[in-house]
Amino acid sequence: METPPPSGVRLPCLAFNHGKYSDAPILFNLSERKAVASDMDELTGNDTTWATPHGWLLVHRHRHTFLWNPSNGDKIQLPPLPDDDVPSADCICLLSDKPAVAGCVVVLFEIEMDPVMWYCHVGDSGEGWTRHEYDIGTQILYPDETLHEKLVITPVTSCHGKLYFISTGFHELGVIEFPPAAAAAASPAFSSIAMREVVTGGFGVAHSALVFMVESKDEVHMVNLLFDGSFSSVVQEWRRVYDLDGQAFLLSPVRFGASRPAAECGLEEDCVYVASYPWDKGLMIYNVREGTIKLENLEEAPESGSGTPLHGPWATMSPAAAP
Repeated sequence: METPPPSGVRLPCLAFNHGKYSDAPILFNLSERKAVASDMDELTGNDTTWATPHGWLLVHRHRHTFLWNPSNGDKIQLPPLPDDDVPSADCICLLSDKPAVAGCVVVLFEIEMDPVMWYCHVGDSGEGWTRHEYDIGTQILYPDETLHEKLVITPVTSCHGKLYFISTGFHELGVIEFPPAAAAAASPAFSSIAMREVVTGGFGVAHSALVFMVESKDEVHMVNLLFDGSFSSVVQEWRRVYDLDGQAFLLSPVRFGASRPAAECGLEEDCVYVASYPWDKGLMIYNVREGTIKLENLEEAPESGSGTPLHGPWATMSPAAAP
């Protein structure tokens, strides 16, 4: 029998740093469409917290940094991030693989500032976190076409130890591989995969829609408001998909994307859930198989004092599936 999480809450949930009248984290259950109580004593109001698609939270508390799995309470200590230069709370956080897999790397991408990422190896007790500045090119800073700004890596996802991101428009898929912990002095290796079939028209116009990268069942998916496709590394091309193999994709405008078995989570199969809360308490559900869209108003969702979600739909793994 599957053991329920310590909070007694059925996941996934939308999670918020604190309520309007409380410092305690608050949750909104997506499958039951109601606010639920939480028992998340591991988090405090002074923590900086980042959610990952693998279901773990990266938590930084003064001089302490760790991964925490809220489904079962597991905690993995990491080298501390520097207190005088803690990455922004708006960073994208990824695990290159499940934490139990040898060589797993925790990565933070700054997305509102300079092209910088932080990373460390799970289980590393040596060099700790590495700050790496990268250069993947520039883009025109509209409306003045004489000005340019450096590109930052987003959207991005992980699959089998590597990170994948949309590089130059939709013509290439960027790839990042990290050196082993023993070679801490080495830099991450950047490469790219040229697409044989380039996504064209409205689907391939940069900034025409929110674009997400989601790993699902060992495939890399690209999702935007117009198109859903998966990437095949064998033929190096995007292919249109018409189902999600029973999965549900959970997306948030704060650049969070995750995939979970729909039936286990009480969600609709082959659907993409896009949360716009807290801006208008809206939830868009796109059925990939049927090609239909429905909008729901989450009136029962709690008020958030800061109006800031804990990095989007928080899709944690069930204890039975946790590494």
